[in-house]
Amino acid sequence: MNWAVSGGPIPNQHSAYRSPTLTARLAMLGVLIASEILSISVWLDAEVLRGQGALANAVHQWGAWSVRLGVAIILGSLIFAEARAKNSLQRISDECGSYGIGWRLVAAHVGALIMFVALSEILFHHRASSNALVVAWGITGLAWLIFAACAIVPAQVWI
Repeated sequence: MNWAVSGGPIPNQHSAYRSPTLTARLAMLGVLIASEILSISVWLDAEVLRGQGALANAVHQWGAWSVRLGVAIILGSLIFAEARAKNSLQRISDECGSYGIGWRLVAAHVGALIMFVALSEILFHHRASSNALVVAWGITGLAWLIFAACAIVPAQVWI
């Protein structure tokens, strides 16, 4: 039985389907997240959040830098991990090979992205900025990233 569609284990490794390697998965994840973040950052202007409340003002001041710092930390971690822990990375890559892409998590990622875009529209373009809205926006954005990461690289590998 091939579970590649559901993201579960692929018991028969001799089938025609070859699960992507860790490197391919990280490349897919990087392209996906980078393209989405780039699109969203072109669309949204944090300047409109200035003076809209405590949390909205914090997003205005620190939001873009927080995303940049997060990306830099992830890239730096991958570069140093590759240089220092080749054996561990090979084990993780082998472990990834026994799991398919988690298509249900891809669907959850798309759903969270749609919710994030809807909340962004309200927050940035309708200037409704209650603290609860900003918190919901942030949690949805975090869920969007986590769903993508776990869909491409199985949660069993992350843990």
